[in-house]
Amino acid sequence: MASPSCPTAGASTSTACARPTAASPSAPPYRPRAPSHLPDGVAPEHAAALVNPASSSWLALRLRAPLEPGQTVLVLGATGTSGQLAVQIARALGAGRIIAAGRNAVVLAALPADLTLRVDAPDFPAALTAAIGERGVDVILDYLWGAPAEATFHALLACRHALTGRRIRYVDIGQSAGDHIHFSPHALRSLDLHLLGSGIGSVPTADIAREVPHLLARARELTIAVDPVPLARVGEAWAATAEAGRRVVMVP
Repeated sequence: MASPSCPTAGASTSTACARPTAASPSAPPYRPRAPSHLPDGVAPEHAAALVNPASSSWLALRLRAPLEPGQTVLVLGATGTSGQLAVQIARALGAGRIIAAGRNAVVLAALPADLTLRVDAPDFPAALTAAIGERGVDVILDYLWGAPAEATFHALLACRHALTGRRIRYVDIGQSAGDHIHFSPHALRSLDLHLLGSGIGSVPTADIAREVPHLLARARELTIAVDPVPLARVGEAWAATAEAGRRVVMVP
C-alpha cells in the first residue's frame, strides 16, 4: 500500500513530498544551499570526479559507522572507483589496519591497504576468516553483497570468540555481486554486530550537504583518475566507453 503522504506514479504531487512553496504555509521557504568552495590546490575537475564516488565511504565512516583512530576496516569491492577511494578515505580518517578485497589484482596491489584479498579466489572465505581471526575487524564497508557478504558473515561467526566484546559495524553500500544472501541470525546473537546501510535515505540530505565541504577539504589526499573532455565533444564522450577506473568530466 502506498504511503498516505506520498503519491503513487501518475497521481498529483502532495505538499508532503514536494519542494516547500509559498502555498504550503506550514513548510519553511525553499532556499538553495550555498555552493561549496574548493580548497586551494584542488582542481574543479578533480572535485567533480571525486565527490560522488567518495561520498559513499566518507558518509559511512563519518556518520553511519564513525571510525575511531586505529580501528580495522574491511572494504569488500575495493577495486572499483568507489572502493579504491574507500580504502584511501579509511586511511585518511585514521584506520589502523585496512583489509581490501576485490577482483582486480593489479588495482589491489596499488592500494594503501595492509592486506589484500581476491574475492574471486577459491580460498577467499578461508583467507578472510584467517585475517579476521588474526586481529579482528571493526567496520566493514560492503559494495558487493552476494557471495562475498555471505563469506564475511561466515568468517565473523567462525571468529566469534576472538571478537567477543568488539562492536562490529557492517555497512552495506552496494550490491554488485547479488541482491540476496543466506544469513543466519546466529550471527546477531553471537556477536555485537550492527547491520547498517549508507545512502540517500539512511543519511539525510542536509547531513550530506554539511559533509561535502569536509570531504573536499581532504581532496588533495585522495587520488582518482580524471579525463577532462571539452563540452563541445559531449556527444563523442557520451558514446565512448570510459576506461575502467577513470572518470570523465565535461569542462567548458
